[in-house]
Order: sequence, then structure tokens, then C-alpha cells
Amino acid sequence: MADFFKDAKPDSLKNIMGGLTKKIGLDLKMRESVFFNSWSEIAGFRFKNNTRAVMIKSKNNINTLVVAVKSPVISQELFLFKKDLLKKIENYSKPLVLRIDDIYFDAKLWREYEKEEKKSSDNEGIIFLKEPSDVDLEFIDIPKSIFDDIEKSLEKVHFGDENLKNRMKKLMIKDVKSEIWKKENNYPSCEKCGITLNYIIEGEPVLCPSCKYND
Repeated sequence: MADFFKDAKPDSLKNIMGGLTKKIGLDLKMRESVFFNSWSEIAGFRFKNNTRAVMIKSKNNINTLVVAVKSPVISQELFLFKKDLLKKIENYSKPLVLRIDDIYFDAKLWREYEKEEKKSSDNEGIIFLKEPSDVDLEFIDIPKSIFDDIEKSLEKVHFGDENLKNRMKKLMIKDVKSEIWKKENNYPSCEKCGITLNYIIEGEPVLCPSCKYND
């Protein structure tokens, strides 16, 4: 790990924020990351441990959420609730200015993730870096322009549940702070989208899961 950071140059705060400020103050991949982190709440207790939101694919102006599922049986079960799931997804995607039109359930992707997890459990060339603690993030300031953009994006959506709105706000703020903290501490960034990662796989390109599995 020391070799990896030896020649790293810290980005200025201006450059860090440049990658985060877009439509609502978050880069597309950052917004997707916030959404993916919300997946356990969207999937619910029954499915949160055997499904993972992996990527959003766009084709012919249709945005499809790709979800890795543990088995074809779970895929079939989720398909029956597809319409209800899409309605629930909208509560989380709209504040992030993400449009999701469809869902695709993929058991093959789950097997790919299992391979990666086996690698990590066997310590096969994977170096994990620590996630920032709440104490670390406590001292990270979000520029007012970004904070205001987050507030505005949330005001545009009718949640029907103030608790959900507050959870979304906390999650968005935490993810932005986490990204800034990792940039300031020279964490590796995906070679394609630029989002920071908390691991390095020796001998492999530095890619986030979404870019790695997105053809």
C-alpha cells in the first residue's frame, strides 16, 4: 500500500469539488453510488442479503437498473413485484436526478461477485483501505453551493414520509463527505468514471464494480 501512495499528489479542494458539482452538486457516478447504497432499504428485509444493485445501463433512451440476484428463483420472485419495486425506486432516484425505467435481474453477476468475495477472503492480491469513520467525516465541510443543491433536489420530490426524506438527505451528505475525504487522502479512483475506491486489486485495472461489469 505504501508503494501505491508513494507518488500520489493530493488534489486541491477546488479540483475535488469540480468532480462533484453538476446538476444537483453531485457527479453522475456519485449520485449512482448514493442510490446503490440505498438499495438495502429499497429491497427490504426479505431481499437485501441476496440482491445487489450493480449498475444503471442506458440503451435506446431506456435506463435499466441491473440487479445481481443470488439465484434464478429469487429473480423470478422479484419479477412478480417489478411494478411495485419501480414505484419504490422512484422515491430514491428522483432526489438524485436519476431516471430508472426498468429493472433487470442477473444471477450471473452474483456469481461474479462471489468470486471477488472469495478472493478477498483468501487475501488474493486485494488490499482493502479503511472506510472513513463518523469522526473522520465530522471534520469534512461541504461547500454551501452543494449543500443547497442537495436541499433543492429533495424539495422537488414528494416523499409522503418525512423520515424517508431525512434519511435520503443524511445519506447524500455522508456520501459526498466520504468522497471528499477519500480524495483528500489519495485513495485510488476508478480509471473510467473517477469515483474513489476503498480497495486495490494487484495486477488488475483500477475499476469500480459498475465500470468493471458494464460492457
